[in-house]
Amino acid sequence: MHLMPWSEKLEQKEKSRKQLLADVAHELRNPLSIVQGNLEAWLDGVIKPTPEQIASVYDETVLLNRLITDLRNFPWRGRAVKAQP
Repeated sequence: MHLMPWSEKLEQKEKSRKQLLADVAHELRNPLSIVQGNLEAWLDGVIKPTPEQIASVYDETVLLNRLITDLRNFPWRGRAVKAQP
């Protein structure tokens, strides 16, 4: 059995942590960009929102909420952080 030196283990954990944070940021940024883009277009009068577009933006907020809940329930250091209502 080969034991990895502690510095390599630490470096590997830090790399994993950075990748996780980048992935989380990406997953949150996409739906947020959709919501923001639609709201800006509506506020600027570029487009008049249809019920379908409003429903689509609402669906993106539901996705954001689910992603944040999943993040709060992620087992940080082996324990889930209980989401507050």
